[in-house]
Amino acid sequence: MIESRNPSWTDSLRSKAIACVVLLLAPTVANWAIACLAGTPAHQIDPTKVGIDVMAPSCPDVAVVSIVRGRGPRSNGDGTLTGLSTDDLGMAQIRVTGMSDNDTAPTAMGLRIVVADSLTELGRHIQPRGDVRPTYSKADDSWQFWLSWVDGGTDIQEPVALRILFRAVDAAGNVSAIADTLDLKDPGRP
Repeated sequence: MIESRNPSWTDSLRSKAIACVVLLLAPTVANWAIACLAGTPAHQIDPTKVGIDVMAPSCPDVAVVSIVRGRGPRSNGDGTLTGLSTDDLGMAQIRVTGMSDNDTAPTAMGLRIVVADSLTELGRHIQPRGDVRPTYSKADDSWQFWLSWVDGGTDIQEPVALRILFRAVDAAGNVSAIADTLDLKDPGRP
């Protein structure tokens, strides 16, 4: 422990140490925080295109990029525990390609998410659902977003087994005729 007769010097040093820890952890939790705080916005229908654009968009191709499971508090080494408000979240980063439409810009494309089958209680709690607007990346012509669920703030996680249907939605509200099916699976942690 650093002792000083000048409390402001000690407070300043403590603040700098905390800032360093935050900066070191930032890349690890940045995606979690974005998913937790920002969410995926709802898809918006453009009323000027309804009834004019009647062609359905192409079917999306959906893949899991990564899965992160909830975790329990971590020891600080001094007998105390620490954790983040997002530690109990399970999340799956999803990448979508192949969505296109004759009259809708890529940035205005949406995605309809429906949980079709779940072997666990988790299927009722996964978010988002319905029509959403994932983030578009022009660099690789793909969309990305996070599916999330409350996983529990422990290191023990049950297996995940979900079947989710994804359909493209254009700005006029037309929906792709065919859905891509994603089997989201994770063995859990005993």
